[in-house]
Amino acid sequence: MNRNSVKSTLSSIAAVVFVLAFVSCPSAGGGSGDEPPTPSEPFITTAPEAPTGVQASDGTYISFIRLTWNASYGADGYEIYWASSIDGTYTAFDTCSGTLYDDYDGGDGTTYFFKIKAYNQFGYSDFSNYDSGWAVDLCNGTWEPDEGYSSITNGSWFNNQFMPMSPGYVSYRGWMQRGKTYRIVITDFYYPDNADLSLYSTYGDILTRSNSGSGGEDEVIYYSAPDTGYYFFRVVNWLGDSFTFSIGFYEM
Repeated sequence: MNRNSVKSTLSSIAAVVFVLAFVSCPSAGGGSGDEPPTPSEPFITTAPEAPTGVQASDGTYISFIRLTWNASYGADGYEIYWASSIDGTYTAFDTCSGTLYDDYDGGDGTTYFFKIKAYNQFGYSDFSNYDSGWAVDLCNGTWEPDEGYSSITNGSWFNNQFMPMSPGYVSYRGWMQRGKTYRIVITDFYYPDNADLSLYSTYGDILTRSNSGSGGEDEVIYYSAPDTGYYFFRVVNWLGDSFTFSIGFYEM
C-alpha cells in the first residue's frame, strides 16, 4: 500500500468514526450515564523509533553470537548491521521479524560490533546503540596437535566413534602425500546440524572446514595435499548432546 492510498484510507475511517461519535453521543444537557468509550490505539503513520537495549553474547555460545534487543513500537522487522570496530563502517547483513538473532557468520572467535535498525512501511529508524560480541570457536584458528588424537590410515573407516556432548570434539591424524587428493567424510551421526569437520596442518593451522550437513547429509572435505606429511582433522559438536558417528579417510 503506498502513501497516497494509506492517507485516503485513513481519511475515510476518520469520517466514519466522526459520524458514529456524533450519532451515539448525547447532546449537551443530557446523558445516559454510560462510561465514555476507550480510545483505540493510534494509527501508525511514521517510521519506528530506534531499538534499545541491544546486547551481543560474549563467548556464551559455540560458533555463533546471540543478539537481543527491545522491540520498537510499530516495527515490522529489524535490519542487523555489523562492523569490525566501534567506529568502523556498519554494514547490513540480514533482517528478522523478532528481537533475537543468532549470527553464525560471526562465530569464528573474532570480536564484532553490532547495531540494529527497526523498519516499517514508512521507513527506517535511526541506529540503535552498539554492542560487541564474540563466540567460542573450536573449528577455526589453531590448536595444539598434542591435545590428543587417534591415527587413521588411508582407506580406513571407523564406526561408532563417540562424541562428547557440547562443547566437545574428537581429533584424528592421517598421512597425506603431496599432490594427492583425499576425501574425509563423517556420517551416521545423530545431530547432523550440530557437527563440524575441520582439517588442520601439521602445525595446527586451519586449512579448510565443512559445515554443510543437514537432515542426515554427510560432512565431506576434499583436499589436495600441498606437502607430504601428517594432517589432522577434528570433528566438533558445538550444539547438542553426545552422539556416535563414523569417519572415513580415502585417497581419491
